[in-house]
Order: sequence, then C-alpha cells, then structure tokens
Amino acid sequence: MSEWSSKNIYNSFNSSKGLLYAQWFKAVAEKKFLPPVEASIDMVQHCNLSCDFCNAGRYLKDDARYIKYMDSEHIVKLLQFLKEWGVRAVCWGGGGESTLHKKLPDAIRLTKHLGMNSAISTNGTVLNADLLDALIRNRFIGVSVDAGSRQIYEKDKGKDLFDKVINNMSTLVKEIKDKKSTCEISYKFLITDTNQYDIYNACMIAKEVGVRDFYVRPASYNHQGIKDKNRRVYKYDFEAVSEQFNQCRELETEEFRVFTVVHKFDSNFVPDKNFSQCYAAPICIQICPDGNVYFCPDTRDMEYYKLGSHYPDPKEILNFWGGEKHMELTFESGKSPCISRCTFGPYNRQAQELFIKDGDPFCWEFV
Repeated sequence: MSEWSSKNIYNSFNSSKGLLYAQWFKAVAEKKFLPPVEASIDMVQHCNLSCDFCNAGRYLKDDARYIKYMDSEHIVKLLQFLKEWGVRAVCWGGGGESTLHKKLPDAIRLTKHLGMNSAISTNGTVLNADLLDALIRNRFIGVSVDAGSRQIYEKDKGKDLFDKVINNMSTLVKEIKDKKSTCEISYKFLITDTNQYDIYNACMIAKEVGVRDFYVRPASYNHQGIKDKNRRVYKYDFEAVSEQFNQCRELETEEFRVFTVVHKFDSNFVPDKNFSQCYAAPICIQICPDGNVYFCPDTRDMEYYKLGSHYPDPKEILNFWGGEKHMELTFESGKSPCISRCTFGPYNRQAQELFIKDGDPFCWEFV
C-alpha cells in the first residue's frame, strides 16, 4: 500500500529519516548518550475534549486531583537549559492540550528566540490573537481532528466543536499566507471502527481549508487507551479504508499532500514491533507537567519508566540521562512490559541493525 506519492518521499512521516540520527544511534551503541534531538514537552495534563481514543486516556481525568499545569517560571528555566544542553527542537503537546496553558505563546516565542525549532500537536479548539501570533512561528502544527463530519466528531470526542476546529484551521492558514510564514499545518486523522468511513470526507475538507498535509493512520487499542475495554480489536473495513486512501491520493496537488501511513502496523493494522530493544528512545526526552522525565512519549506517566525529575532544577536531568536506569530500559527491559504502539519502532530497528549488531550492512564508507 502506497503511503505517499513518489514526489513526496522526503517527508516528516517517512521513518527512513531515522538514518539522519546515525550519530545518536552510534553513541547509544557505545553507551554514551548524547543530548536528545527533540524535547517533547507536555505543559498541561488536562484536556477540554474526551476523545474515545486519546493516547493519554489512561491518565487524563476530569478531576482536579489529576489536572496538572507546568509552572510558568520553570518553563523558562527548562527551555534555557535545553538550549544550553544542545537540544535541537521542542514539540508541545501529546499528554494534554497545550493550548490550555496561558503561557504557551510565550514559550513558543522563547523557544524560537533561543534558536531551537518548535512544533505543536493540538486539538485545534482554542485560538486567540496571542496564540495565532505564536502558533505560526512553529515549524508545523498537527491538528488532531479525526473526523470528516460533525456527527462523527461529536460521537468520538464528546463535544460539538467540529466547525470551530475547521474555522480555526482556516484562520491559521490565512495568517500563514498573510505573514508569509513557513509553518505547515497537518489535518490529522486516527482511524478507528467508528470513523473509518469518514476518511475521504475529512481529506476533502482538509484540501478545501488549505492545509499543507492530510495525515491518516490506524489507531492502536493499547496505545490510544480506548475507554471501552471490550473493544480490544478494531473492526476495520479494510476494503473501504483502502478505497478511501486511493480517493484521497487523487486529491493531491503541489500544494496539498496526502500521507496514508501504515508502515508501523501489520496487514491487520496491529502495531508491528519488529525490534529487540528500545535503542532509539534516547533521541527524544519526554518532559511532563508532573515534574518528571519519562523514557519516551509512549510511556509518559508510568512509574516504571520514570527516569527522574526536571523540577525544580532542570539541570538534574544531567544526573540521570544516560544513567543506570536509562541504560537498563534502553538495552534490557524497556520493551518487555510496554504494550503501546511504539512511536520510535522503525528507529529502534535501524539502530539495532546498523549499530548494535556486528557488521556493516550498508558498507557506509563506500559511496
């Protein structure tokens, strides 16, 4: 199944870009962990939606005891430390809706001022003048819509905000053009058994709105945290999904790209973990609003995978990055208890085959 057109091979969703991290993989193999390429920062452990397939569904609760916001002054110290340490970019979001934090615009602007790149994953429901100014400074904005109609959106997310999200994306697209920003917006769609017939509708809307990319992939029960424990396997209509993929591909133009990403899954859309250990996890640091650092984005808020604390002093990260527990999770026990879809699966395989195993399958010293 084609995931992207031949003219769009070099894209952010192509896991072959893991080869660009050879320097980091080689250092891991030598047990000398470098500063991570990216910092994934969750400023908020809270969300204004109730998505049936949220990747943070296991710990996001509408209860004051579980809601967490990162201290505003600490965010400044954290970003300054990350820059000094050598981190290249910051991605906001994932474990909550970052736009709910009033200091997100300032954090994005500071990130750029310090010389790091910035990106965000958001549900797109919140937009004001300050956010608009800051958001278009990002390298990209991934908007998790996961529907092509109001009915499906409200059913899966618990609120009737579909039209608002589409209007917010339209506003962002216009602002990007007016300000000649290089920011790219992606309309993101996780396929489940409830929205699987809405893919083409969503793609048509994405093109009409004027976003750069339409990104669609299967959801995973374990990773996404489905609330209904009886739905342990999605009931996909593979023929209908494939047909819609082809229809979406026909909508592509020079200005509008379609990515139907399935390479991290087997033919039944079950996550494929074809690697032995979590060798690539140290290319990213997962920083959460509970004050802790976790092994990777898929293991946030899990005690077993907690590496240490970044609050109140971010420099404490240096005391456990590449430390005993980090090494043990990377080389021995990280994969075995993990039941989630692996964000870094292909990267783990690349690191394993090219740097952990003996030999040189690429004969890299020869052009």
